[in-house]
Amino acid sequence: MKNTRYLLCLLGLALILSGCSEFLDSKPNKNLVVPKTLDDFQGLLDAELNGMNVVPMGGFVSSDDAYFGSGLLARLTFNQEAIYFWRKEIYLPDE
Repeated sequence: MKNTRYLLCLLGLALILSGCSEFLDSKPNKNLVVPKTLDDFQGLLDAELNGMNVVPMGGFVSSDDAYFGSGLLARLTFNQEAIYFWRKEIYLPDE
């Protein structure tokens, strides 16, 4: 009887520990893939629509180093104005 309990506990423990490897290795979303090769990083830099190079001044415009008065705010594009005011959506719906 003791051997049966010991065997069942050991079998249960083995099933619990071995069942997580595939679950933890799979990515639930393709956006969560971490770049590893030089080609992956180049692909990030070459990204087009809604990528890194769409609004190249976005970092400066959204920083606290820039202060725009009302005259300059009127000249900003929709994307730049949305970035300046830290809006949730920075692209027009048709872009």
